[in-house]
Amino acid sequence: MNFYCGPHLASWKALFILAASLHAQPALAQHKPYEPLPVTYDTSAAADADLRALIETLRGAVSRQDLASVDAELAPSLIVYECDADPAKACPEVTAAPAAPVKITGVAKPVKVSKTASAKAEARLAALAKLAPAQRLRTGLCCRDVPVQHITRAMREEAVLGFIGAALEEETPGAHPDLAGAICLPAWPAFDRARAAQIAVNADIENANLRVATTDLTLREKPAKDAVEAAKIRKGDAVAFVSDAADSLPDSWSAIALPAGGVGYTDQGGLADLTPAGLCFVRDAAGNWKISAAIQRHS
Repeated sequence: MNFYCGPHLASWKALFILAASLHAQPALAQHKPYEPLPVTYDTSAAADADLRALIETLRGAVSRQDLASVDAELAPSLIVYECDADPAKACPEVTAAPAAPVKITGVAKPVKVSKTASAKAEARLAALAKLAPAQRLRTGLCCRDVPVQHITRAMREEAVLGFIGAALEEETPGAHPDLAGAICLPAWPAFDRARAAQIAVNADIENANLRVATTDLTLREKPAKDAVEAAKIRKGDAVAFVSDAADSLPDSWSAIALPAGGVGYTDQGGLADLTPAGLCFVRDAAGNWKISAAIQRHS
């Protein structure tokens, strides 16, 4: 028996294949309008001569690989924090606390371990709390992905010098909105977390893809320098970075969800984290600046 397979049946097969193909593709993102969100920095302490002197001392120590000089500048109550990449979440979260509260000017009360911390995390905190500040810093910064039996002293020291060296590459210290009295490198962004989360919802991006514009940005309708201008983003406004588009864009181009809706493109760079890693300082009882915190960032 011969079955008819003429144009009519062939066209139905084609439609079936097309429908299956479309069904397999992910739904297109819905980049809806959102209200621009200003991000601010309190850099009033940037001109403090004593703080600047400490920063230069630390830069010299890192350059010489002189950990003893770094250790001499640690506050007794030094804490290693771990901050989520989600800027809508409070930062910092405790990962290493001192054994007992130490009064430091500007710190209102000891930081408590989150109630949601797991038993394993609490056990780690308890162990870290018994360490001196230098050991607390080495243990807090190194080395989560390495089995403990393989961690060497050199690895811990390299982790500390690398972390502090990276923080000291920043030029402008500023207040941390979540740590009373602390001045940090880099200066920490302050913004409305609830509004930031709403931007992510409207722009259909992950919260961790929110950024801040470090320069005025011109966004274009296509990723090309001669494309029509779509919008401008002001320096200091939150930016909705569309990471899903990165693989399909030319080198150096980024996709940004626009406040008016839709997507624009830029090759200017100029995007900074809203949850940076860095180093913080407070004045001790004698009025001297000391390293009070190291803040890590995880996704």
